[in-house]
Amino acid sequence: MSAPTNVFFAAQGATYEIERAGGFLWAPQKNKGGEPMFYWENLTHVEAGNIILHYARGNFRAISEVHAQLTDNGWQGWSEENMPKELPDHQDVAGWIVKCEYTEFVKPMPLEDFTDVILKFRSDKHSGFDKNGNVNKGYLYHLEDGIADAVIRKALGNQPNLSELDYLVEYLNR
Repeated sequence: MSAPTNVFFAAQGATYEIERAGGFLWAPQKNKGGEPMFYWENLTHVEAGNIILHYARGNFRAISEVHAQLTDNGWQGWSEENMPKELPDHQDVAGWIVKCEYTEFVKPMPLEDFTDVILKFRSDKHSGFDKNGNVNKGYLYHLEDGIADAVIRKALGNQPNLSELDYLVEYLNR
């Protein structure tokens, strides 16, 4: 039997378009004050085969499967043509990069459609959601199983472009 697949929640905001186009998630290792942030360090827990649910501008916008994790090397190893030009200030910042293949939803799914599920299953510590079901400030969170299941099931039912993604069916049949 294979190990369970982890599902993560990426609250990308302004970086969503750039990261989707480049097929990656990226976060610095420390903030400007030199302190690590647990929601950035979560990138070190992501493994190939994990699933990421991508959120931006009030909606779940895409889902991805992680293909490779690159840790502690910033942008080293990226060819000049693959370097995201939109993030020039990040090129000299030590960070974590996770390569993933995004599948954008045909119709974004509003976060508010999942408020009841979020309130039922969210954990009190290090959740991507606050006590009211809103997104916490941060970047990447382990997603609670009950929330992941609900979002993935609804996505499979409402997003015709997801039917060919075997990893989603395998996740739900675990």
